Amino acid sequence: MLIRCERCSTVYELDEKLLPPMGAPVQCTRCQHVFTAVPPQAPGRTLAAFPAAPQVPAPGPAQAPAHQPSAPPPAAAPAPPEAPAAPRPAPARPPAAPSPPQATPRTASRSAHRSAPVARDARADTIQMFAQRERSRSRWKWLGPLLAIVAGAGGYGAWQYQAGKIDPAALQKHQEGLSMLARDDEKSLERAAAVIGEGSRIDPRLFQAEADRALAMMLLSAGMREDAAGLEARFKALDAERLRLEAEKPEGWARRQAEVIEQMKPLKAELEPLQEKARSLGEQAYGLLKPLAREHGDDLAVERALAVYYALDGSAEQSSRFVRNARRAKPSDPWIDLAEGAVDVTAANSQATRERAVARLGPLVLAHPEILRARILLARAQIDLGRKDAAVATLDDVIAANPDHERARRLKAGLLTPPPPRPVPAAVPEKAPPPRKTGKLPRRGARRR
Repeated sequence: MLIRCERCSTVYELDEKLLPPMGAPVQCTRCQHVFTAVPPQAPGRTLAAFPAAPQVPAPGPAQAPAHQPSAPPPAAAPAPPEAPAAPRPAPARPPAAPSPPQATPRTASRSAHRSAPVARDARADTIQMFAQRERSRSRWKWLGPLLAIVAGAGGYGAWQYQAGKIDPAALQKHQEGLSMLARDDEKSLERAAAVIGEGSRIDPRLFQAEADRALAMMLLSAGMREDAAGLEARFKALDAERLRLEAEKPEGWARRQAEVIEQMKPLKAELEPLQEKARSLGEQAYGLLKPLAREHGDDLAVERALAVYYALDGSAEQSSRFVRNARRAKPSDPWIDLAEGAVDVTAANSQATRERAVARLGPLVLAHPEILRARILLARAQIDLGRKDAAVATLDDVIAANPDHERARRLKAGLLTPPPPRPVPAAVPEKAPPPRKTGKLPRRGARRR
């Protein structure tokens, strides 16, 4: 038969014929635990182990002899051995029992332990694995639900992270559009607005892209307004010449007036569509910024775009308000500096305002040379101050950074081309005095013949 230690589950092989019917105490050689081994009571039973009986005084010499295996003495039950000693380096033998029936299982268990160590170790390992599996199952009763909760929380956090993460393709389109935005020529601004719009369509949560798209439209509209202002000034100058010729009518004025009218026709054909396109782009930019200001009014990109919008429109008070709000979120931002300088240029009405524009835009150009609109505004402020050479040098830097910047070329050409001479009115010959009459007047009362 097989017996198993109650403490360490070590399995021993023991001859059941050597055990009395009430069992006998044995000691585990591995953990020194003492327990009672009883023979099987029914066919097919292989394991038997009960707790050791309480210690009683050892029986006297009148106990039953060792050759009676049928039953123990009726007077007293077999006494357990004394308490096991401390663990010894060598495997301990089962404790010696005073009665002969108790000595037999001890010897048998020792011989069985020596005879089949390999079989005992294999069975012991199997039972230990079974016990370990049982302990693992008991741990999983509370560890399993806990891990399920942790996994659920981790999955929810990952879902929230993915839900709040912007699509990388949208971010790439946004950055690509911002690099085009800084080049400032008409084609680059149109392309920037289109590319940034693609990014916002890829991920609508990237509302900052919509704000920068409106910024590109505003810069494009402001540049068109500047070009339209130059065309309008030329158109007005030609119209004034036409009116002068018609009023003064110098020699050959009709031919000269016809030439002036022919020069005005292409300017008018170019001016009206340009003004309409600039107005339409400004309205589109405002249409994009209005809902963004209502839903994300405290975002830096939205406040920056609004500050530049009002600065290019000439609304100094509105632009300054958004500049102050944006400064709280980010004290140093090149587009906010651009908005402050643009206000002084577009609303310049005094020498001090123009000087302040140069003082603000100069450091911005040095710190962020890639933003070409800052150089264009600086050149305009220098032109207003009469600093022609400085303005030409600034425009040369713009053309060197972006040869496609047509507005910079037109401004430079206007500075280098001498203004046309003002027409001198033709001299009007003085009228000769009427000839004096030399004849004498007839006397009063004389008859005329």
